[in-house]
Amino acid sequence: LFDYCNKLKVNDNIKNKYLKRYVNCFKNKPFITTFITLFIVYIIYLIIYYPGVVGYDPSYQIKEYFGIPNFYSEALNLDTSKTMITAFNPVLHTLLIGSLVKFGYNIGNVNFGIFIYNFIQMCAFIAVLSYSVKFLYEEKLPIKFILILIGLYIFVPYFPFYSICCFKDTYFSMFFMLFIIELCKVIKYKMDIKSIIRLVLVSFGLCMFRNNGLITIIMTLLFFLLLKDNRKQVFISMILVILLYFGYTKTLSLCGVSGTSIREMLSVPFQQTSALIYNKEEVMDKEDIDVVGKLLDLDIIRNEYDPELSDKVKNTFNNNASNEDLIAYFNVWFKYLLREPKIYIEATTNNIYGYFYPNAKRWYFYYKKYNVLNEVGIDYQYNSLKPLRDVLSGFGTAFAYIPLIGLLVNIGANTWAYIYLIGSLCENKKKKYILLTIPMISILLACMVGPVNTYFRYVLPYASTLPLILGFIYSNRK
Repeated sequence: LFDYCNKLKVNDNIKNKYLKRYVNCFKNKPFITTFITLFIVYIIYLIIYYPGVVGYDPSYQIKEYFGIPNFYSEALNLDTSKTMITAFNPVLHTLLIGSLVKFGYNIGNVNFGIFIYNFIQMCAFIAVLSYSVKFLYEEKLPIKFILILIGLYIFVPYFPFYSICCFKDTYFSMFFMLFIIELCKVIKYKMDIKSIIRLVLVSFGLCMFRNNGLITIIMTLLFFLLLKDNRKQVFISMILVILLYFGYTKTLSLCGVSGTSIREMLSVPFQQTSALIYNKEEVMDKEDIDVVGKLLDLDIIRNEYDPELSDKVKNTFNNNASNEDLIAYFNVWFKYLLREPKIYIEATTNNIYGYFYPNAKRWYFYYKKYNVLNEVGIDYQYNSLKPLRDVLSGFGTAFAYIPLIGLLVNIGANTWAYIYLIGSLCENKKKKYILLTIPMISILLACMVGPVNTYFRYVLPYASTLPLILGFIYSNRK
């Protein structure tokens, strides 16, 4: 398949007169033409889903901004007299969405505030997608492939749906795509001062919209130091990003923004311990079970353990647990790691297999209305276009089951596409392009220690960027 694509000669002769006119417009103004095309499609989604989709996480972020006790404040036992804003979610995103919803609330129309947020996000998302198309056109990607890419941005449902969802992952994916474009330029072109500034700003933006963004930046740029060219510039960029990030986090701390709970880093061991208690509690000593009980709710483990979701157990973490309790827990965890390694391996596998297994299908986009805000008196409502919403959500749901094409929204298929690409690049001695897959590997590793199996929102950055990477490599295949 790689050899076929490598040797493929594309005839850019467009016969359809309407398509030919579109191509002529595109060649004159590639960014604007793509932007207008995508805007016409995406604004339909926003109108039908007015004011936009607000899921659980952004709902809690809005409650944080309004100073209402919520899921995150309870996890930290926050003093309600102080700011409720925490670092569980990117603070910049919380301030952005919270301030616009607050504006709508103050003028008596919460929905309008949510709409403004989603309209800004949608336009920003379209702008980044349009820039990616323009970049590949400038890289001499055949125009037919350009049209296919625009078609993907139109018809693959997660692109328009995530453009109108209030999740941090949409902004993170934007900066992820811009980051990949800058990495493409680092591989191919000599960096100057402007290149360093662009790379630093894009990298810093990546850090602003996901807590694991800095890990992705450091891991990627360290590998880019292997390049002979631009090594000094990449190193300077990495140091500047690290300094900016720690300056930013220090500022947040001085402003009273609370950090996250240690439980966020313990999904894997908690899931392994829970699997042991759920399946073979009889092999554990009573005092060891009591040690676990000081951190986690044993009744929840025994009755509600979910092998593909650690949140049910993790969210029962005792915030008042001492360091001694944590040390005692890890002693118990290690003790049974040696005694029951099979259960530990199975527990971890059950929580990550969907990131590799193409037959694992789960919903991959948000379209339902959640009532988290309504429960505290914030009147968030959809409009009356429910029949049209049913059509679009039905299309999105059915898309995953279309033979071959449905694999575009399949997590395992996207992961294996990257794995295949890495192998093909090694085979064809184009190893420097493998560096473009390092950000994807970083995201995948984060998913493997995360709380949920087969969760598309977590892989949105590398799934949405795959066509860009393939297009760049194809353009430079010679």
